[in-house]
Amino acid sequence: MAMLATGLPTEEQAIQAFTALHPIGRIGKPIDIANGILYLASDEASFVTGTHLIIDGGFTAI
Repeated sequence: MAMLATGLPTEEQAIQAFTALHPIGRIGKPIDIANGILYLASDEASFVTGTHLIIDGGFTAI
């Protein structure tokens, strides 16, 4: 027997709720992640080693 979820938000409602909590007022886009990857692959990151690059628009800071 299949169980039906009731009272759960729709995908759009969940996105709106998450966006409202986010410090910069939007959720991340694929280009946001891609830019971090491009930086790490670039010559400008030649002295960056053994670090975490957290690309979350400040969400972990709250």
